[in-house]
Amino acid sequence: MSFFEEKNLDSFLTLPREEQESIVAQMEPSEVLSVSLMLPWEKRLNFLEMSPKFDEIVEAYPIQELYWTIKATGPRDAISVLKAMSASALQLVFDLEWWEKDTFKPSKALTWMVLLFEAGEGKVIEWINYIYERDETILPLLLRSFIEVLKRPDDMEIQEARDVLAPFTLDDCYYIRFNNIELQPLWGRFLAILYSESPGKYRDILEAILWETRLEQMETAFKWRRSRLSDFGIPDYYEAIDIFAFAPGMKVRKVNVDYLDAGALGTDLPMSFIPTIYMEGANSLLKAIEALKGSVFMERIVHEWIGVANKILIAQGTPLDEPERLKEALLEGTSLINLGLECLCSEEGMGLEEGLKTSVLEDLVRLGLTRVKEAAQPIFELAKDPNSPPELFHLPDGLRERCVALLNEPPKVWDDERFVMRPFTNVKDLEGVRRDGEIVRDLTDLMEFIVPHWSRWPDEVSLDGTNLNDLMEFDLVKGLLTAMGNFLLNGSKEVRPILERDLFELFSKFEGLKGLDDIISSMIPELKRNCSVSFLDFLDKKIQELLEDWILMGRPREIDGRLIHGILVRLSDRT
Repeated sequence: MSFFEEKNLDSFLTLPREEQESIVAQMEPSEVLSVSLMLPWEKRLNFLEMSPKFDEIVEAYPIQELYWTIKATGPRDAISVLKAMSASALQLVFDLEWWEKDTFKPSKALTWMVLLFEAGEGKVIEWINYIYERDETILPLLLRSFIEVLKRPDDMEIQEARDVLAPFTLDDCYYIRFNNIELQPLWGRFLAILYSESPGKYRDILEAILWETRLEQMETAFKWRRSRLSDFGIPDYYEAIDIFAFAPGMKVRKVNVDYLDAGALGTDLPMSFIPTIYMEGANSLLKAIEALKGSVFMERIVHEWIGVANKILIAQGTPLDEPERLKEALLEGTSLINLGLECLCSEEGMGLEEGLKTSVLEDLVRLGLTRVKEAAQPIFELAKDPNSPPELFHLPDGLRERCVALLNEPPKVWDDERFVMRPFTNVKDLEGVRRDGEIVRDLTDLMEFIVPHWSRWPDEVSLDGTNLNDLMEFDLVKGLLTAMGNFLLNGSKEVRPILERDLFELFSKFEGLKGLDDIISSMIPELKRNCSVSFLDFLDKKIQELLEDWILMGRPREIDGRLIHGILVRLSDRT
């Protein structure tokens, strides 16, 4: 019986190194691979190297996970992995590393060529033969960044060519001048390998350098690169951004699972890849995964999961060589799948296991984000209003941060406890957006009937002699409460300062309010509808915050307006 069938990974990690090596040495390669995928990227290589079948495991490893493992470990410390990788896997690494968007970066290519030579000349030969058969432009593009090619004219003697053209030649036809003499040993050896493998390839590559422009080669190489990446499920940007598409009325596509034997496989190996490492907070998804673990459905789910992660990585422009940023993107993909799964199961009345088993995961992401964007429409409309200040500074703290987080693509949740933005994860997050959307809708609709309109406050509302120093402190809620105060005191609904001497009367009226909705209907009959419960609760809370200090002080009749922050107060003359 395997160690990991009886105990968990945490128990293993507490063992001495010798015991760990003994356990791993007895494990099947498939189990070593599966268990390693539960580890953080930076710890995987150490675990894998304990297995005597290391090369076999590397060959079977999910290629993107292998790439991120190399990056987290440090490429120079992962030479053992490069030695064991196939040429196709190496090329994927190079395709990810050598480019920034559509631009080839020679300095990055140089770093990896040095590492490839450290992995052995056999690996260099294997890669050259592999890539030349599939892309005739990448080798000329690579070499021309570091060498200049000169061809001997037919009427020039060989010795003269060496004196006049360049001293380095392998065939007395093409003479090479190295752009950086310190790199001559590297590129000289590379050319020698190329020539020894195939003089014909060598000639064709150097001719391409002579007769084709760098731009032509880069454009062609980029097209081939994009094609190779798509074979691994890595989309281009324009294909990737549809993962965030707003799709009202959409239906989640269903997967035909009738042909699958749900009882097949049935392994008890620990969950691997995303289901183990990137599940933070995705409790519904975790339950569904646990129920499907070991079934044939998991192969499709993990494949689609990787596709979702890739689209998010590309759509957000996440640098693929920064493991921490990658982890954030993968966590976001998991969170959004969890949100979509909860939405689907709630709307269609199905179980979590059935929902995950039968749904296209990309559609779950779109469904969840569509529900968020539908709920956030009032917030989006406010942000688009040309009168709205940057960062929605006319909203009160708390609500403002939550609304600004929604303006990202994809929308984010503002975490009030950690003061950071995070991905949407569940329907509880969605309910929060619905509440905020209702609050903003009712608040902005009401403020349309308050005079002066909030867009004219900078010109028509003077703060001279008031409790506020800057209009940035005077948000829409304070404006509404100020107008309500005037309505309760004298029947007007204007945003003008409350007199300090009237604060006791106003606070007494606020404290005795019954039925906020009735007061609002009387104050603004033009609204012609009831406000939402979310807004009424929010407004009531703001009123209680306004009264809190006054109540704690024992409800004094004399109130210092300088201590009041929830409404605009005209201070009495203290001279």
